[in-house]
Amino acid sequence: MVGQILSGRYRLEERVGHGGMAEVYRATDLLLERAVAVKILHPQFASDEEFVQRFRREAQAAASLSHPNVVNIFDVGEDAGTYYIVMEYVRGRTLRALLQERGPLPVHEALDVAAQVAGALAAAHSQGLVHRDVKPANILISTSGQVKVTDFGIARAASESSLTQTGTVLGSVGYVSPEQARGEEVTGLSDLYSLGATLYEMLTGQAPFRGESTAAVILKHLQSEPTRPRRLRAEVPEDVEALVLRLLSKEARRRARSTLALKEELEELARRYDHEEATRRFQRVSDPVGEAGEEAGEDVAARRRRRVPTWMWVAGVVLAVALAGVLGARALAALLFPPEVVVPDLVGQSLEAAQTRASALGLKLETRYLLASAEVPQNHIISQDPRAGRTVRAGRTIWVVVSTGPEVVTVPAVEGMALREARLILNEAGLRVGRVEERYAPEISPGQVLEQNPPAEAEVEAGQLVDLVVSRGGAGLTVVVPDLRGQLFSQAEARLGELGLQLGEAQPREAAAPVGEILHQEPGPGTRVPVGSVVNLVYATGQPDEARTPEPAATVPERPQVSQGMLRTQVTIQVPEGPAQEVLVVLIDDRGAREIHRAYHPGGSRVELPLEATGASPLVQVYLDGSMIQELPLR
Repeated sequence: MVGQILSGRYRLEERVGHGGMAEVYRATDLLLERAVAVKILHPQFASDEEFVQRFRREAQAAASLSHPNVVNIFDVGEDAGTYYIVMEYVRGRTLRALLQERGPLPVHEALDVAAQVAGALAAAHSQGLVHRDVKPANILISTSGQVKVTDFGIARAASESSLTQTGTVLGSVGYVSPEQARGEEVTGLSDLYSLGATLYEMLTGQAPFRGESTAAVILKHLQSEPTRPRRLRAEVPEDVEALVLRLLSKEARRRARSTLALKEELEELARRYDHEEATRRFQRVSDPVGEAGEEAGEDVAARRRRRVPTWMWVAGVVLAVALAGVLGARALAALLFPPEVVVPDLVGQSLEAAQTRASALGLKLETRYLLASAEVPQNHIISQDPRAGRTVRAGRTIWVVVSTGPEVVTVPAVEGMALREARLILNEAGLRVGRVEERYAPEISPGQVLEQNPPAEAEVEAGQLVDLVVSRGGAGLTVVVPDLRGQLFSQAEARLGELGLQLGEAQPREAAAPVGEILHQEPGPGTRVPVGSVVNLVYATGQPDEARTPEPAATVPERPQVSQGMLRTQVTIQVPEGPAQEVLVVLIDDRGAREIHRAYHPGGSRVELPLEATGASPLVQVYLDGSMIQELPLR
């Protein structure tokens, strides 16, 4: 098509790129006499009228987006069945080409590129536009070092088209978010996942997930955790690694507070790690030698213009002498040359203790961000920068990442799903499948989940086990009801489940018998019933005795451990014999009241929970099935 003129205006000069949906040409706008880029749709897309209409709408919406880091769209048109988009022509190359040539980028350069991409995405998200296909091939780096994001809206048009095929949208599976892979409606947080995958590749030289097939890669996005960047490249700082892993979170809401907040965070990190080129933009690429030389000359000239005049140096010296006369030479030296101090090791310390220690050395302490951690207690330091042992000047700021404690996730509803599907959903939510029990259920297909514990919507720590009960089927089978009298309730309930029988009504009754002992059952022992039948039980609550003091259901040690203002102890809860009950534990201290545990536990079980509290009078409240049974002081 080289030499062809579209709509009497755009002359195609040379093909500069191609992809699954379109070919890209450098062209000349004959009306405005300027270089432009023209993207021409492949015929299979152009023949789909519905796709073309959607494509035009998306391109026109993207054309309204004006930002320095977005490739401008000038025109959308059609010429004799050829559909095209006219865009800003960027002299440079794609990030994909740069990575193929150079491999992993210096840390600050990778962060700078990511920050500029985040700026483009922030502008788009503020207008309700989601890119849907952020990847190195859609990120351009100009010869001046400016990053430009292209193809806004095109991925949406393709993903909703009946012509979507492997090699087009699916060609981006290395960067696709979990929710996008599931076919769900995506938001700007999906773009941030893709940006995280792109940043991962800029830092390590490889995508976070690789596989032998498209399906294998998608499955890893849904189920697997990426290899930590520092294992692939040790020089990646800990806080940068933490940011990348946060962006690659399966749970969209954990990735960032907002795209703008992410942009600012990336910019700050880029400044901190830009040790070699603090005053220079991202390394220029694709520059002809002459052009690069001219630009370098301009930089030198600019530096010369910025040189401080001689009279200012003289004035500065005079001022210093005067100041020395007032404050004394020693005070002036301390002012101009603060003493050197060794950065202390703050990792693992409480934020309060770290603040005190840093202040004692003349250092400042600032929180970079908060991060959930199952290993580091809440309000304790996960990492620091600069690292311990470095020598710095007094007054330097130590940036720390602070733990919010274990991540709390919502248990998804998996009842009614096949066991394999339930495993996928639970893994994606950050949970693991625990004990899988099979139970006869004549009306339910074999392999289908009947029950789950903890139940759906419960708030639990990430990584917790979820126990499942799965159907064994059993249509047409019968079973003999066993004699459950004299057994404890928990034993009787387990026995019924083994035989494919269901627990019906469980009625308590005061009796001179051990608490939880079965007194009566219906149907009676020896009765043959269909699998899945209900068995009702009556169990003992013990002999009434006004003088008897009941054993407390929850206890805490008399002497808790106290270290650096943090109290560490545990609460032990004995769940009464009988049906499973929901155990809720609320901790109240100087930081307020917060729920630290909520889960169902079987009758007769023992629950032990570690606690950390601050303040003079912390309390713990224990609830069973919504009713508070005890409030215990921890000191």
